Amino acid sequence: MSTFPGGEGPLQSGGPRHEHTQIELYGHVEGLCREETELLELAEHERTAHQHERLQAITAELDRIWEHLRERAQRLRRAV
Repeated sequence: MSTFPGGEGPLQSGGPRHEHTQIELYGHVEGLCREETELLELAEHERTAHQHERLQAITAELDRIWEHLRERAQRLRRAV
């Protein structure tokens, strides 16, 4: 299952490299989401210190990505 709605269809492309980069990015985000889900499935008291730190790092990275996407959407709306 894709984290990105409509992710199964063709990507809008600025060329082969752009498409490749988008696929890598989607894969990275989906990997983070999968890892986050696995860590969240563990009871908090059962997580090791490393797992807790990793969960915090994943959360921070996903938050940064989300913020960049939100800002991009705002810029695109203003440009239209």
